[in-house]
Amino acid sequence: MGGKVADFTEDATPVPLTLRTDVGGTPAKAPAYTQSLAAGGFGIGPEDRAAAAEGLTAPEAAEAARNGSVMRVVAGAGFGTGTLLLLVLGGWILLARRGRGAATAG
Repeated sequence: MGGKVADFTEDATPVPLTLRTDVGGTPAKAPAYTQSLAAGGFGIGPEDRAAAAEGLTAPEAAEAARNGSVMRVVAGAGFGTGTLLLLVLGGWILLARRGRGAATAG
């Protein structure tokens, strides 16, 4: 029965239904394809397997790759800025100590 049968029946009650089928014969040989099914959009390619291993779909994996490259740039800039600040503060402290030592000696 179609799914729309309940739309035009009043006071319909669900009827438990079990459908049993038997498949006979032997399976036929698969058709020959000129290219891989994954290239045609009908299969699982290496990218799909890698994404599935990480628990992602292919679009989610592509988005994660784009976000990952942006985050690498942000992380590199953050570490570079932090290193520069530490060097500047270290030099400032060294200059302050030298200046203090010369002032107390004179």
